[in-house]
Amino acid sequence: MKIAEMEKSPMKIIDNVYKSISKQEWMTFKISFLGSILMYLAFITQWLANPDGVWVGLVYKPIHKWWYSWDTSLGRFGVTWWEMIKGYVIFPAASVILTLFLLSVIAVMLIRLFSCTNQLVCIIIGLLVVLSPTVVN
Repeated sequence: MKIAEMEKSPMKIIDNVYKSISKQEWMTFKISFLGSILMYLAFITQWLANPDGVWVGLVYKPIHKWWYSWDTSLGRFGVTWWEMIKGYVIFPAASVILTLFLLSVIAVMLIRLFSCTNQLVCIIIGLLVVLSPTVVN
């Protein structure tokens, strides 16, 4: 393997990204992600963020395989193709965890954008992002 190819390998890219994140940013990410998981634990464990069909089961059972008449009547024209991509599986807990992860990453990006240096302020910013009323709704 050539040296130029080694520098562009996926492991090298991941290693460079890992090295570019400061300890303060890692601490903010960890606290905001774990704090949001603890805050939204009821949504994850009690299935409070439930889409249509969770009460029926974890597999969405359409009336017709290629066309959902009910969803189409509600204006959900793309749900047919989206459900085929997902394999008709409904799992809102994974959606909540993924959303909280992405919000924690956004909090770190905001800290980097505003060049925040105070650890307490960074943690408060991270918690405000993941615990804001817009996210809760």
